[in-house]
Amino acid sequence: MVQDDLNLSDQQKQMLQQMKAGAAEGLQQFMQQIQNAPDEERGKLLQQFREQANKQVNEVLAQLLQPEQAK
Repeated sequence: MVQDDLNLSDQQKQMLQQMKAGAAEGLQQFMQQIQNAPDEERGKLLQQFREQANKQVNEVLAQLLQPEQAK
């Protein structure tokens, strides 16, 4: 498991769980918001959502992980 490979502390694991729960909720809300959008627009919105989500995950991980954990 990646958490074990990184040797995450209990606090880091808890923070990751909270981030994961928030991301799942955000994705669910986003999908509800775009469910009636035309297919072409929905694809564009999904791509924008993915890019923003990846950026946010990278920012959080940069703050959360210790230098020796960021491989």
